[in-house]
Amino acid sequence: MRQILSEGLLAMASKNQILAHNPDGVLWWRFWNPMTKLGGWEYMNGVIDTREAWDSIFDGRKIDKIWANNHCPEALKAMEAAREAYGTMIISEIDDDYSSCPNYNPAYEKLVLSGLAEQSWKVHELADRTCASTPYLVDMIGDKAFLCPNFVVPESWDYPKRPNKKPDECVLLLAGGIGRAKEMMSIEPTLHRFLEQPNNKIVIAGAFHHQLADYPPGKVIWSRWADVPDYTRLMRWISPDIVVSPLEHNDFNRAKSNIKWLESAMLEASFVGERWGELETSITDGKDGFLADTPEEWDSKIMALARDKDLRVKTSKAALDVVSSKWTWGGVEQHWRAALEG
Repeated sequence: MRQILSEGLLAMASKNQILAHNPDGVLWWRFWNPMTKLGGWEYMNGVIDTREAWDSIFDGRKIDKIWANNHCPEALKAMEAAREAYGTMIISEIDDDYSSCPNYNPAYEKLVLSGLAEQSWKVHELADRTCASTPYLVDMIGDKAFLCPNFVVPESWDYPKRPNKKPDECVLLLAGGIGRAKEMMSIEPTLHRFLEQPNNKIVIAGAFHHQLADYPPGKVIWSRWADVPDYTRLMRWISPDIVVSPLEHNDFNRAKSNIKWLESAMLEASFVGERWGELETSITDGKDGFLADTPEEWDSKIMALARDKDLRVKTSKAALDVVSSKWTWGGVEQHWRAALEG
């Protein structure tokens, strides 16, 4: 029932604090990174919904705090049981606004019709504090929300690039879940133009594989997501030169953080993102990334990067410098400590 993160990434648990997570889910960087840096958090992988179950795991010791992810269907039971048994402080987190997912979005059925959006709001209503990844989400939750930005841990990206990559090869990476399928289609003409060059390739990571039949064989590669211990290893092995993140202009996407830009910096790749939300706030267009919001802008910026290796190197280095100084633990620690330790 209990699982401690291995490989020395988390100190032995204090049995004072606990993170509850879906047994079948993935422990994303948003949960793993603060746990690793702060220490004293224990990862609970299972349904603990009675006083006896809590006591059997924690030897009857008081649990001061429980941090429950809103993706987890069992989170409410765990939180309610902990509060009843120990008067525990409840901390939730939010990285997406499920309730605003448009009904034409492929993710709508999973997020809204399945009840996940409603369940996540119940988690936030029960919580004493909520860790929100963007100012938009802080405003949405209200007074109990703390801004806890996403960030990167550089040592987690210390893996080799693909050794058989050709010097003149240019790889474009587009990654995301089912909610991003329509946005991929919005730049399809540019993606096809990009592939006209003989040494250009596209890697699609995530849930878009059904769309790949429209592309030339051998030019587009589909990759499944990897579990957290292998995610950065996989992304480094792909070795993209350009990472793109188109977004529709709606509240569902306004809630999203700048995580794809942060990750592209760790991949030493140039980034083209939507002139929207947190990407627009974070990126200095033309210096440490590129912003676009029309088909013409997307086309001109992707194709300029595809043609100019020196431009890719210059902007990717600038992005790495900014991310290393502002978006690692030192830049966000005070926010997380205020939410989880304050």
